[in-house]
Amino acid sequence: MRYLRHPHSAPLLATLAALAIGVTLSSPVAAASLEGLAGWEGGDVRQGYGFIGIGALQPMGARLTLVTRLSASYLYYTFESSGLSTSVISPGV
Repeated sequence: MRYLRHPHSAPLLATLAALAIGVTLSSPVAAASLEGLAGWEGGDVRQGYGFIGIGALQPMGARLTLVTRLSASYLYYTFESSGLSTSVISPGV
């Protein structure tokens, strides 16, 4: 079976897409909202995990929101196995 294609369908779709983008960009946009988080957990002096982060939500239209986040973390622990001591420290982004 062969599909028939209208010769003007590609320019029509491009025009409709450009119109939709223009309407979306010209719509009023609400202010961005911010979020922050931080925490630490650990069992004793030799182990723990800490983190901190910030995020923002920027509405880009009625049905689209841009989500951005930045975070950092730090993990550390020490354990002994077979008479050997292993210490780990690991910063993360």
